[in-house]
Amino acid sequence: MKSSEVEKSVGADRQAAREVLANAGTSEGARKGWETRRRNGWTPEQLAENREKAASLAKEALSDRQSNRTEKFGQADGEEAADIKAAVGIDVTGFEHQISSRDIRHADKRHGEQRTVGKKKLGERDPKQVPLSDEDFKRVPDLYNSYDRIEPGKPEENTGLPSVRYIKKFPDGMLYGVDVVVEKNRTLRYKTGWKKRI
Repeated sequence: MKSSEVEKSVGADRQAAREVLANAGTSEGARKGWETRRRNGWTPEQLAENREKAASLAKEALSDRQSNRTEKFGQADGEEAADIKAAVGIDVTGFEHQISSRDIRHADKRHGEQRTVGKKKLGERDPKQVPLSDEDFKRVPDLYNSYDRIEPGKPEENTGLPSVRYIKKFPDGMLYGVDVVVEKNRTLRYKTGWKKRI
C-alpha cells in the first residue's frame, strides 16, 4: 500500500469515529447537556475522582521513594483511539491508561523543580519550560479527557515501544504528557510530562 493510500485510510478511520461520536447524542452527558469535550466517557464526577486519584498518587510517589503503586485511569476509545491510530498507526481501542509512582518520579526528576541531590542537578533546565508542579500531575487525567491534540512521540529508550504526546493548553502553560503504547498488555502507560511557557 502506498503512503498516500495509508494516509487516506487512517483519515477515513478517524473521520468515521468522529461521525459516530457526533451522531451518538444519547449518552448521559449529551442528555444532560454537559459542556465538555470528553473523549473517554467520564462524567464530571469521574473526572474529579480521577484528578484526586492522580494527586494522591503523585503525593505518595514524591514523598515515598519506595512507592511502587500503579493506578488505572479508564480506557481509550472513540475519538481518542482514532487520533492515536492516526499518530502512530496502532488501534488502541480499549487500551487502559495507567500511571505509576515510578513514572511520576521520572517526570519530576527531569521536569520538576530544580534542586541538587548530592552532586546531581535535577529538575527542569530548559528556560522555555516551566517546572512541573503537584497541580500538573493532578491535571494528567485532563490530558486524557480533553486534550487539544495528540502527536507521535519518540520511541521509548529502553524498549523501542511507540509513544504518543497528549497536549493541552492551561492558563499557566502548555502541558505535555507522554504515554507509551504497550500492545502486549493493552495499556497506554504514562512515561513523562513537561510544561512549556505560552
